[in-house]
Amino acid sequence: MTRRFFFAAGALAPLAARNWERASFPDWSDEHVDKILTDSPWARPVTLPFKFSAPARRPYVASEFAQIGEPLGLPKGWPGSSTPGSGNRTPRIDDGNAPPVQTEIYLTMRWASALPVRQAMALHQYGRSVLGSAKAVELLRGNQGEYVFEVAGFPAGMVVQGTRRFEAELVESATLVVKGRKAIRATAASMPEHGNHLIATIRFPRFENLSESEGLIEFAAKAGPMEIGQKFKLRDMSYKGRLEL
Repeated sequence: MTRRFFFAAGALAPLAARNWERASFPDWSDEHVDKILTDSPWARPVTLPFKFSAPARRPYVASEFAQIGEPLGLPKGWPGSSTPGSGNRTPRIDDGNAPPVQTEIYLTMRWASALPVRQAMALHQYGRSVLGSAKAVELLRGNQGEYVFEVAGFPAGMVVQGTRRFEAELVESATLVVKGRKAIRATAASMPEHGNHLIATIRFPRFENLSESEGLIEFAAKAGPMEIGQKFKLRDMSYKGRLEL
Protein backbone atom coordinates (compact mmCIF):
# COMPACT_ATOMS: atom_id res chain seq x y z
CA MET A 1 0.00 0.00 0.00
CA THR A 2 1.54 3.31 -1.06
CA ARG A 3 2.05 6.31 1.17
CA ARG A 4 -0.09 8.43 -1.14
CA PHE A 5 -3.07 6.20 -0.31
CA PHE A 6 -3.10 7.73 3.19
CA PHE A 7 -2.10 11.34 2.59
CA ALA A 8 -3.07 13.95 0.05
CA ALA A 9 -0.08 15.52 -1.63
CA GLY A 10 0.24 19.13 -2.72
CA ALA A 11 -2.26 21.96 -2.93
CA LEU A 12 -5.72 21.04 -4.11
CA ALA A 13 -8.46 23.05 -5.83
CA PRO A 14 -11.44 24.00 -3.65
CA LEU A 15 -13.79 21.04 -3.35
CA ALA A 16 -16.81 22.98 -4.60
CA ALA A 17 -14.95 23.95 -7.76
CA ARG A 18 -13.92 20.42 -8.69
CA ASN A 19 -16.01 18.37 -11.09
CA TRP A 20 -15.84 14.87 -9.65
CA GLU A 21 -17.67 13.42 -12.64
CA ARG A 22 -15.48 14.99 -15.29
CA ALA A 23 -14.23 11.54 -16.33
CA SER A 24 -16.36 8.43 -16.60
CA PHE A 25 -15.48 5.42 -14.46
CA PRO A 26 -13.28 3.44 -14.98
CA ASP A 27 -11.37 5.91 -17.17
CA TRP A 28 -9.90 7.71 -14.19
CA SER A 29 -6.30 8.85 -13.88
CA ASP A 30 -4.19 7.77 -10.90
CA GLU A 31 -4.36 11.37 -9.66
CA HIS A 32 -8.17 11.34 -9.75
CA VAL A 33 -8.27 8.03 -7.84
CA ASP A 34 -5.88 9.39 -5.21
CA LYS A 35 -7.89 12.55 -4.65
CA ILE A 36 -11.18 10.68 -4.39
CA LEU A 37 -9.58 8.58 -1.63
CA THR A 38 -7.73 11.32 0.23
CA ASP A 39 -9.24 14.80 -0.32
CA SER A 40 -12.70 14.94 -1.82
CA PRO A 41 -16.26 15.46 -0.59
CA TRP A 42 -16.13 11.85 0.68
CA ALA A 43 -12.61 11.83 2.16
CA ARG A 44 -10.73 14.39 4.21
CA PRO A 45 -7.15 14.54 5.53
CA VAL A 46 -7.01 15.41 9.23
CA THR A 47 -4.18 16.34 11.60
CA LEU A 48 -5.03 14.92 15.02
CA PRO A 49 -3.13 16.36 18.03
CA PHE A 50 -3.23 14.48 21.33
CA LYS A 51 -1.15 13.59 24.38
CA PHE A 52 0.50 10.19 24.09
CA SER A 53 1.54 8.22 27.16
CA ALA A 54 4.00 5.42 26.53
CA PRO A 55 2.92 2.18 28.22
CA ALA A 56 4.70 1.15 31.40
CA ARG A 57 7.71 -0.95 30.49
CA ARG A 58 9.49 -3.69 32.35
CA PRO A 59 12.85 -2.84 34.01
CA TYR A 60 15.80 -2.41 31.72
CA VAL A 61 17.04 -5.60 30.09
CA ALA A 62 20.28 -5.64 28.14
CA SER A 63 19.70 -5.99 24.41
CA GLU A 64 21.18 -4.98 21.10
CA PHE A 65 20.15 -1.39 21.97
CA ALA A 66 22.36 -1.31 25.09
CA GLN A 67 25.31 0.08 23.18
CA ILE A 68 23.38 3.26 22.32
CA GLY A 69 22.02 3.61 25.84
CA GLU A 70 18.31 3.39 25.01
CA PRO A 71 16.08 1.00 26.99
CA LEU A 72 14.30 -1.32 24.58
CA GLY A 73 15.18 0.96 21.67
CA LEU A 74 13.15 4.03 22.69
CA PRO A 75 13.86 7.13 20.56
CA LYS A 76 15.70 10.00 22.24
CA GLY A 77 13.36 12.44 23.90
CA TRP A 78 10.61 9.90 24.57
CA PRO A 79 9.65 8.95 28.14
CA GLY A 80 12.26 6.55 29.45
CA SER A 81 14.99 7.42 26.98
CA SER A 82 18.42 8.70 28.04
CA THR A 83 19.12 12.42 27.86
CA PRO A 84 20.39 13.39 24.37
CA GLY A 85 23.96 14.61 24.37
CA SER A 86 24.73 13.29 27.84
CA GLY A 87 28.14 11.77 28.43
CA ASN A 88 26.60 9.15 30.69
CA ARG A 89 24.78 6.75 28.36
CA THR A 90 23.25 4.65 31.15
CA PRO A 91 19.52 4.20 30.37
CA ARG A 92 16.80 5.12 32.83
CA ILE A 93 14.08 2.70 33.82
CA ASP A 94 10.58 3.67 32.69
CA ASP A 95 8.34 2.93 35.65
CA GLY A 96 5.18 4.03 33.83
CA ASN A 97 5.15 7.46 35.52
CA ALA A 98 6.76 9.45 32.71
CA PRO A 99 4.71 12.51 31.62
CA PRO A 100 2.68 12.24 28.39
CA VAL A 101 4.16 13.63 25.19
CA GLN A 102 2.23 16.09 23.01
CA THR A 103 2.21 14.68 19.49
CA GLU A 104 0.07 14.48 16.36
CA ILE A 105 -0.80 11.99 13.67
CA TYR A 106 -2.09 12.40 10.13
CA LEU A 107 -5.27 10.53 9.26
CA THR A 108 -7.62 10.22 6.32
CA MET A 109 -11.33 9.88 7.08
CA ARG A 110 -13.56 8.62 4.28
CA TRP A 111 -16.94 7.15 3.46
CA ALA A 112 -15.91 3.75 2.16
CA SER A 113 -19.54 2.92 1.36
CA ALA A 114 -19.94 5.88 -1.05
CA LEU A 115 -20.02 4.78 -4.69
CA PRO A 116 -17.16 7.02 -5.93
CA VAL A 117 -14.94 5.77 -3.10
CA ARG A 118 -15.80 2.14 -3.88
CA GLN A 119 -14.99 2.78 -7.53
CA ALA A 120 -11.67 4.42 -6.64
CA MET A 121 -10.85 1.56 -4.26
CA ALA A 122 -11.61 -1.01 -6.97
CA LEU A 123 -9.22 0.72 -9.36
CA HIS A 124 -6.58 1.12 -6.62
CA GLN A 125 -6.74 -2.51 -5.53
CA TYR A 126 -7.45 -4.37 -8.77
CA GLY A 127 -6.80 -2.08 -11.72
CA ARG A 128 -9.00 -1.72 -14.79
CA SER A 129 -8.13 -5.15 -16.18
CA VAL A 130 -9.48 -7.04 -13.14
CA LEU A 131 -12.69 -5.09 -12.42
CA GLY A 132 -14.69 -8.11 -13.55
CA SER A 133 -13.28 -10.39 -10.83
CA ALA A 134 -15.60 -11.61 -8.08
CA LYS A 135 -13.91 -9.51 -5.38
CA ALA A 136 -13.94 -6.34 -7.47
CA VAL A 137 -17.61 -6.83 -8.38
CA GLU A 138 -18.48 -7.37 -4.71
CA LEU A 139 -16.66 -4.17 -3.75
CA LEU A 140 -18.41 -2.19 -6.48
CA ARG A 141 -21.82 -3.56 -5.52
CA GLY A 142 -21.42 -2.51 -1.87
CA ASN A 143 -23.98 -2.94 0.91
CA GLN A 144 -26.87 -0.49 0.69
CA GLY A 145 -28.01 -1.33 4.22
CA GLU A 146 -25.14 0.35 6.08
CA TYR A 147 -22.59 3.13 6.10
CA VAL A 148 -18.94 2.06 6.15
CA PHE A 149 -16.60 4.75 7.49
CA GLU A 150 -12.81 4.40 7.46
CA VAL A 151 -10.15 6.19 9.47
CA ALA A 152 -6.80 5.42 7.85
CA GLY A 153 -3.24 6.06 8.98
CA PHE A 154 -3.00 5.11 12.68
CA PRO A 155 0.68 4.38 13.45
CA ALA A 156 0.73 0.90 14.99
CA GLY A 157 2.90 2.15 17.86
CA MET A 158 0.16 4.58 18.92
CA VAL A 159 -2.41 1.81 19.37
CA VAL A 160 -0.92 0.83 22.72
CA GLN A 161 -4.13 -0.74 24.05
CA GLY A 162 -4.08 -3.33 21.25
CA THR A 163 -6.31 -3.51 18.21
CA ARG A 164 -9.11 -5.51 19.87
CA ARG A 165 -9.47 -2.95 22.66
CA PHE A 166 -9.20 -0.12 20.12
CA GLU A 167 -12.10 -1.66 18.16
CA ALA A 168 -14.22 -1.93 21.33
CA GLU A 169 -13.59 1.73 22.19
CA LEU A 170 -14.64 2.80 18.69
CA VAL A 171 -17.87 0.77 18.79
CA GLU A 172 -18.69 2.23 22.19
CA SER A 173 -18.05 5.86 21.22
CA ALA A 174 -18.52 6.33 17.46
CA THR A 175 -21.57 8.29 16.27
CA LEU A 176 -22.94 9.98 13.17
CA VAL A 177 -24.77 13.25 13.81
CA VAL A 178 -27.09 15.26 11.54
CA LYS A 179 -28.79 18.31 13.04
CA GLY A 180 -32.44 17.66 13.83
CA ARG A 181 -32.04 13.87 13.79
CA LYS A 182 -31.28 11.30 16.46
CA ALA A 183 -27.59 10.39 16.42
CA ILE A 184 -26.71 6.99 14.97
CA ARG A 185 -24.33 4.77 16.92
CA ALA A 186 -21.78 2.35 15.48
CA THR A 187 -22.69 -1.33 15.21
CA ALA A 188 -19.21 -2.75 14.55
CA ALA A 189 -15.56 -1.80 14.12
CA SER A 190 -12.53 -3.66 12.84
CA MET A 191 -8.81 -3.03 12.55
CA PRO A 192 -6.02 -5.30 11.26
CA GLU A 193 -3.58 -6.51 13.89
CA HIS A 194 -0.46 -5.99 11.79
CA GLY A 195 1.06 -3.25 9.66
CA ASN A 196 2.89 0.04 10.18
CA HIS A 197 -0.19 2.16 9.53
CA LEU A 198 -3.60 0.76 10.40
CA ILE A 199 -7.11 1.41 9.10
CA ALA A 200 -10.12 1.40 11.41
CA THR A 201 -13.37 0.44 9.66
CA ILE A 202 -16.57 1.46 11.48
CA ARG A 203 -20.08 0.41 10.44
CA PHE A 204 -23.36 2.25 11.06
CA PRO A 205 -27.01 1.76 10.10
CA ARG A 206 -28.20 4.33 7.56
CA PHE A 207 -30.32 7.41 8.14
CA GLU A 208 -33.71 7.18 6.47
CA ASN A 209 -34.38 9.58 3.60
CA LEU A 210 -31.29 11.70 4.24
CA SER A 211 -31.18 14.79 2.05
CA GLU A 212 -28.30 17.02 0.95
CA SER A 213 -30.38 20.00 2.15
CA GLU A 214 -29.82 18.88 5.76
CA GLY A 215 -26.43 20.57 5.89
CA LEU A 216 -23.66 18.65 7.62
CA ILE A 217 -23.06 15.10 8.75
CA GLU A 218 -20.48 14.68 11.52
CA PHE A 219 -18.45 11.63 12.50
CA ALA A 220 -17.13 11.53 16.06
CA ALA A 221 -15.35 8.85 18.09
CA LYS A 222 -12.87 8.40 20.93
CA ALA A 223 -10.20 5.74 21.40
CA GLY A 224 -7.66 6.00 24.19
CA PRO A 225 -6.42 9.63 24.27
CA MET A 226 -7.57 10.28 20.69
CA GLU A 227 -10.74 12.30 20.06
CA ILE A 228 -11.50 11.79 16.38
CA GLY A 229 -14.01 13.84 14.43
CA GLN A 230 -14.80 15.34 11.04
CA LYS A 231 -17.73 17.15 9.40
CA PHE A 232 -18.80 16.63 5.79
CA LYS A 233 -21.06 18.82 3.64
CA LEU A 234 -23.97 16.76 2.35
CA ARG A 235 -24.57 19.11 -0.59
CA ASP A 236 -21.10 18.25 -1.96
CA MET A 237 -21.63 14.48 -1.69
CA SER A 238 -24.04 14.02 -4.60
CA TYR A 239 -22.73 11.75 -7.35
CA LYS A 240 -24.58 10.86 -10.54
CA GLY A 241 -27.68 12.58 -9.19
CA ARG A 242 -27.73 10.73 -5.87
CA LEU A 243 -26.49 11.49 -2.35
CA GLU A 244 -23.59 9.07 -1.77
CA LEU A 245 -22.37 8.12 1.69
